[in-house]
Amino acid sequence: MLGESQYIEGQTDTIYALTTGATPSGVAVVRLSGDKSWQIARTLSKNLPENIESHRAYFTSICDPQNEEILDEGLLLFFANGKSYTGEQTCEFQVHGSAVVVRDLCSALNSQGARSALRGEFTFRAFVNGRIDLTQAEAVLELIHSESSKEARASLNNLRGILSKNITEIEAELVRILAHVEVGIDFTEERLDHSVESDFLSQIEELSKQIGTILSNYRQSKLVKTGLRVGLFGAPNAGKSSLFNQILGRERSIVSKDAGTTRDYVEAEMLFRGIKLRLIDTAGLHETSDLVEAQGVQRAQDLKKDVDLKVLVFDASLFLNGSSSSRSQINLDCMQHENESLQLSDWVTSQFTQLASDEIVVVHKSDLLSQQERIKILGIFKAMSGERELLFVSSLSGEGVKSLSELIAKSGNVSLDETDFMIQSRHADALMQAKRALLEAKTSLDEGLGPECAALDLRIALDQIQRILGKTFNDDILNHVFSEFCIGK
Repeated sequence: MLGESQYIEGQTDTIYALTTGATPSGVAVVRLSGDKSWQIARTLSKNLPENIESHRAYFTSICDPQNEEILDEGLLLFFANGKSYTGEQTCEFQVHGSAVVVRDLCSALNSQGARSALRGEFTFRAFVNGRIDLTQAEAVLELIHSESSKEARASLNNLRGILSKNITEIEAELVRILAHVEVGIDFTEERLDHSVESDFLSQIEELSKQIGTILSNYRQSKLVKTGLRVGLFGAPNAGKSSLFNQILGRERSIVSKDAGTTRDYVEAEMLFRGIKLRLIDTAGLHETSDLVEAQGVQRAQDLKKDVDLKVLVFDASLFLNGSSSSRSQINLDCMQHENESLQLSDWVTSQFTQLASDEIVVVHKSDLLSQQERIKILGIFKAMSGERELLFVSSLSGEGVKSLSELIAKSGNVSLDETDFMIQSRHADALMQAKRALLEAKTSLDEGLGPECAALDLRIALDQIQRILGKTFNDDILNHVFSEFCIGK
């Protein structure tokens, strides 16, 4: 049932809006939707045939009905009731993209009783008129604001109804189970037959699995939408900022030969293989008495807990023959190493043990290493980490930079494909509550509490599922969803 949303009050009005980008432009499209659309459009148009057809374009002179002054010449498209985006009678004026023409056209429409549309009001009417459900309405917004090809494809799948189909199947099964359980309430005063109860339990368990499968897309959806957060961590002067700029393909971080140049983290976005990456350059991790620098180090340490992937950057010069102090600056956490008596193999071993699954190890400034030194380092690394990859990278020569980007994309496991859909936080919250209610219903049946208790929990689960589709909702949800749209959609 519809509440008192700001979109409800003017639901019977005929509305208009510029649906294309800002003027001036090559072409501007002004959409008109509502019961009086054709009546108003015809009043503004000359030389139209008596009988018009839906989904046809007509060339016309557009005039101001108050003084018959011609405003422009363009196309008028007509969409019959039930055959338009909104489900209502709709007309679209395609005119020259002049700010003056658009202003005068909108003024003429207003003079004939149409009003300017609210944000997302055309899509809201499509929702109210049953052309789309709430997940599809949200998908329109997601598609418009998508920033990567994966996000755009997944949003389009939602708009095409792939998520809706999955949710609707769960809804139908819930309705069926609930109906059978409620029959038990109406026609028996005893506990449900054991075989019937067993069937209900297995059906509820299967529904929980289906919900779990859909929820498994939530992490992927978040990564696709917000981007994979990738932090570069290492000792001062390991070349993190140079590597950061190389991966981005532009100068974003300040680069200097002086250690400690980066005192706070720097974040930038990029697209790679259709995946949004949020790359973060951090302050060098080391012990320092400088209070400002220490704050940067602490922020870098805090970021290690929040990012999706960590790139551990080691300076190749640390592996070169020389004094032990020149190669013992960092341990696995990139903090100062106090034991300077370690041999090279022992020191490397201490760096490469207990690597987490979200860590990528990079030896930077690889142009300083001979082939023999690379083989030695790689051998020790493989012995300690098994099948994990070690990359030799050089910001100077560009070696390994593309391979690192590939490994980041692969390790991030952003695997939404062409058949997948997007799960928003609203969907995930409702699905988790539905799954929790199903568990309560199962417990009620297991413990012999009777069909009444189970039915109550099943109704809660059904309500949450229907909230996803927009069959039940409150005003806050409607206002939040549709107010995020631009005017004209």
